[in-house]
Amino acid sequence: LAFDAWLGSQDFACKLVCRGNHDPFRANLRNAEYVTRITLFDINNSTFRVLVLPHGTYSTDLSTLVASPPDIVISHHPPRGILDTTYQNKRAGSIPLRIALETNRALNSSRLWLLGHIHEAAGATFVEDTLFINAANANPGRATRIVRSHVSLVLTPQ
Repeated sequence: LAFDAWLGSQDFACKLVCRGNHDPFRANLRNAEYVTRITLFDINNSTFRVLVLPHGTYSTDLSTLVASPPDIVISHHPPRGILDTTYQNKRAGSIPLRIALETNRALNSSRLWLLGHIHEAAGATFVEDTLFINAANANPGRATRIVRSHVSLVLTPQ
């Protein structure tokens, strides 16, 4: 796979790929962790706690999922109302993620939330103290081509 080779060329200690709605449940990636289930990662000897919420996991009761705050949340979908406006000017974010954000103290105190899914809503915004980044890089609507570069972040502990 060209994508796996590209991942291998990236000089990062940790590479997580969050399953999206067009992605297979299984992928043979050697150069990254392909996440298909709700997973909490401790990265860099627990310097960063990362919660990954792949596509298809939002029917779980997320309001009590996490007891202590992850530093970073990665989800394929955005929470409803955050970087989720479609080209038809409709909100298309996940209602369960929004409810979890509003009711789970651990989730709403995360410093960074990375997401995608709504290609035309790519960008960044703060909601209270959390930076939300929609890193979608495909064309608006149904994805057929890449129109923006990837987003790479280098994080340092506080």
